[in-house]
Amino acid sequence: MIRINIFSLEYLRYVIQFFVIGLFLTLCSALVAQSVTIKGVVTEEGGLPMIGVAIAEKNTSNGTITDVDGSYTIKVNSDKAVLIFNYLGYKVQEIAMGGRSSIDVLLEQDSEVLADVIVTGYRKETRTDISTAISSIKSRDI
Repeated sequence: MIRINIFSLEYLRYVIQFFVIGLFLTLCSALVAQSVTIKGVVTEEGGLPMIGVAIAEKNTSNGTITDVDGSYTIKVNSDKAVLIFNYLGYKVQEIAMGGRSSIDVLLEQDSEVLADVIVTGYRKETRTDISTAISSIKSRDI
């Protein structure tokens, strides 16, 4: 004679249901929160790789820079992300990912950015503290 305990079968059924629901929720969250990896190379107009170009995902704090070969790798939150390429003296470019996993960029120089650089320094020194030549210019009242 075989005895089956009803309470143990109900308990087993609840454990299986809990396991299936937990597995379903885990798979759904993994599918929703997938990140996409983008790779590429940033070059200038002459074809030389650019070192230290800042690459950022628009409207996030996610970013990276290019290495000595001009190559980069960045993980973005979705396949509809927009990447911003920024380097001093070059035009800023915004490129939509568009489902691509590899984006090579050619940056153009921006000649209006650095027209003149003026450096002004002020420091008070006494003649006894300085070991180099000193010259003074005095103006005359005309």
